[in-house]
Amino acid sequence: MSKYESNINLSDKNSTFTKIFERVQEKSEVLDVGCASGYFAEILSKEKNCTVIGIEIDERDAERATRFCKFVLKADIESLDWEEKLKNKKFDHIIFADVLEHLKDPGAVLKRVKRFLKPKGTILISIPNIAHVSIRLELLQGKFIPEEIGILDNTHLKYFTRDSFINLAQTAGYAIRSFSASIFDFPEAKIKEILLSSGFSPDVIFVKNS
Repeated sequence: MSKYESNINLSDKNSTFTKIFERVQEKSEVLDVGCASGYFAEILSKEKNCTVIGIEIDERDAERATRFCKFVLKADIESLDWEEKLKNKKFDHIIFADVLEHLKDPGAVLKRVKRFLKPKGTILISIPNIAHVSIRLELLQGKFIPEEIGILDNTHLKYFTRDSFINLAQTAGYAIRSFSASIFDFPEAKIKEILLSSGFSPDVIFVKNS
């Protein structure tokens, strides 16, 4: 079983899952790429009457996800024969919720899934921002320490800023319709403490985290 579980709280408007959920249309056909145990598919099927197909590499999670998905492909996204497995299926939404950063070549995957979108379909993506102030401060201290989960998740293979992600999407042939951010504040007192310990003397600190 994978380490990724989520108790999704749709009342939390800062949650990336809530932001994705709000963009999914009622009764949509959805492809949830990297669906884990199906916790998001469950909400989409129950709250928006969506039909969800999942893709998941972890065998136990894939089995659990079948409770909420029409069917689940147990496969590595990057080696999957998409055309063979999905045939001529078309989706209203294809979801990559914190998935692309785990891939060797996310751009190639984005290009391959484009053919499975309906004419007015959308790809909904959430991705961590390596330019978050907490990471900048860590680098300032000469650190870059992998974590079990989070921006520096030890299974991440790629890192993106806002601009580099936009470039990834556009290079793969997509037009970006909307862009939003989940805000995770880093205490100003802690920022000042780290800057002072690194030899800086900030008088006023203006920081926006995303």
